[in-house]
Amino acid sequence: MALVAPWIGRCAVLVLALLLAGGAGADPATLESYERSAAAFADGLALAERGLDEEASQSYQEAITLDAGFVEAMVNLARIRLHQGDLERAREWLDRALRLAPAYPLVHAARGLEARERGDLQEALRAFSRARTLDPRNAEVLANLGATLFELGLDEDARFVLEEARRRAPVCPEPVLTLALIWERRGDRGRAAFYYGQFLSLVGTDDPARASAEAHLLQLDPTSLKSVTPASETVSDRLE
Repeated sequence: MALVAPWIGRCAVLVLALLLAGGAGADPATLESYERSAAAFADGLALAERGLDEEASQSYQEAITLDAGFVEAMVNLARIRLHQGDLERAREWLDRALRLAPAYPLVHAARGLEARERGDLQEALRAFSRARTLDPRNAEVLANLGATLFELGLDEDARFVLEEARRRAPVCPEPVLTLALIWERRGDRGRAAFYYGQFLSLVGTDDPARASAEAHLLQLDPTSLKSVTPASETVSDRLE
């Protein structure tokens, strides 16, 4: 199961949706706080993109200090804590976000990631399913739901969801990798090799799952690896 990891925003950008309460009639001081909060959030996105998690978390916390209802910042902060392995603090932020926005799909998606990290696949399944109900076109949610179904042994359900994720985000590798694992587990060496090859063509040479995928592909079809070109040489416009 080492190849299946929670997909944390690789091909899905968390969109800023800051709502200005009060609109044009808002108090100027309040409006200024919202604007500063939005700027801090944008800084956090830029820092996270550069891999500067701690600096990004400080920007997100600043955004929340300026706007106590900034759910998007709470979700991003929770995801950073998940990435750092701090599950308790991640859950605290997600609980707070859920109280403020129970119908916001990415809160439930992040709760699914936290549950998977704890090894609670049933809770992860419930969270990802709820996120899918709220946002059925979100490829990240579909990819994580499919991976969770696979880990629960529900291969047919997983395959259906993962193929939908592929249609929504063709250049994202995670659904393809899980499909390779499904077909390998079912003993279909040809299809498994095909999906491993697809995965390797979508990721760069520095991807942490690449070496394991190459090893699996070599076992399935020793000749196929020669024809696989890394994504850095074939895809210039891959979504981040």
